[in-house]
Amino acid sequence: MKHGKRENTFSLKIRRPTGGNETWRSCKTEDEILANQIADCVRDIMRSGDPQSARYLDRVLDFEIDLLQMYHEIKAQEEEHRKITSAALESEGKRGGGRGESQFAIAVLAEAANKKLESQTIAEHVADYLDFVERKGTKKQRRDYSGQVRRLFGTEERTPDWLTTERLHTIFNEDQDNGGRLSHVGGPARRDYKAGLSNWAQWMRPRGFPHLPRTVAELDVVFTEAELRRVNNPRWYRPTDAERLIKFFRRDQHFMDIVLWATVALMYGSAMELQAVARLQKKHRRRELRSFYADGGKSDAHAQKHRKRWVMIPDDNLFEIVDQYMESLPTEDSYFIPRVGVNGGRHIKPANRLRPALFPLRSRMLEACVETGIDDEHAAILGETDEGGAHYAFHRFRHGFAVRWIQAGVLVGRTPQPFDEDWLRDQLGHSETSNLHRLTYGRYIREESQLRKAEKYMAGLSGQAVPFTPSLPLSLDLST
Repeated sequence: MKHGKRENTFSLKIRRPTGGNETWRSCKTEDEILANQIADCVRDIMRSGDPQSARYLDRVLDFEIDLLQMYHEIKAQEEEHRKITSAALESEGKRGGGRGESQFAIAVLAEAANKKLESQTIAEHVADYLDFVERKGTKKQRRDYSGQVRRLFGTEERTPDWLTTERLHTIFNEDQDNGGRLSHVGGPARRDYKAGLSNWAQWMRPRGFPHLPRTVAELDVVFTEAELRRVNNPRWYRPTDAERLIKFFRRDQHFMDIVLWATVALMYGSAMELQAVARLQKKHRRRELRSFYADGGKSDAHAQKHRKRWVMIPDDNLFEIVDQYMESLPTEDSYFIPRVGVNGGRHIKPANRLRPALFPLRSRMLEACVETGIDDEHAAILGETDEGGAHYAFHRFRHGFAVRWIQAGVLVGRTPQPFDEDWLRDQLGHSETSNLHRLTYGRYIREESQLRKAEKYMAGLSGQAVPFTPSLPLSLDLST
């Protein structure tokens, strides 16, 4: 146990009884006697070896409750269930020392608490989840997941055992007359609802429902044929579009245009996400390998490790642009995208001066797309697009990278090593078992397969191999 300097409270180093690293958690008290009593309580839970008792510590480590709340909850339940505990102790013959009695009492109380959780309705669990998100949740949970879960099950009076994959299929995919609850929204929106429900299911796991995450994961969201065509035809920039934008930003050499000149080259050449570009510093490169570190993981505790990776720019021209720009950065700690406080501005709070200047970057990109006639239709219906205003245009470079490599034959062995499907998956930041690239770019994979079959047939007729030139080259013509 240690005494904190900032909060002036005592803290304990605890871990999950099932294993894992030890983590400091505050006792939320300045009273040393009370802190020692909390420490004894934690020690009893650890020694009991009872998985139901361990849920108290799981809830503390998941920031659902703190150590002081846990202690008061145990004491309140101990008073409430004193008779139950006494009867259980008599039947088990455990009238011995205080330590053994305390351990058994905690197990009995934990069982009673868990029975109470299991008897709660889905709506009550959702209310607890919303309270947790409000106090300890991430920005994504507060902005999206909480509203989705509330709209789905905020008034559901059944218990969580009622939720099965079949019932979820009905709720998500059927019309309202047949029990559906999301018939008013399309497939992409229902897919977002599934993500919110999955987050709630993960939160429910330590509360006595370990099966819920798998139940939600097995749900298939049904798309209409029109929606599938849009999903399999992602918005992407062709090499001619990328060339025009790069030349446009190189034209005036305005400060923000120079940043965008290099940003377009980096994103179109490596599939790096915009948030990773915003975190990129000069020191995050291996110049001799044409590689840059992409910190594309989420900023919360659920960050995906495969999003943090090294990406390469195979294109000569695009790498030269990025390399020239990064060489111009003054120090190794300089950011690829300037911070909002770089150009001064006393009205900016000190805490915000290290935030990336993304708003002017997006605004200038929108102006460039409209002025060059690229993506102007997208600009006109910006509020209805999948990317939304926050990702306007930039995410298309990532799609463009994937499509042009697929059309060059990276999935069918037409590109030299190490450029294969595993390389493409790693560049995109997908997990090693992911097939997301095949789902997202399925249309172009099928087109490429058909071209391969045609090539094989023509080779048989002529008796020799027919050279195949991909419709989209991997190197751009950036000459003025």
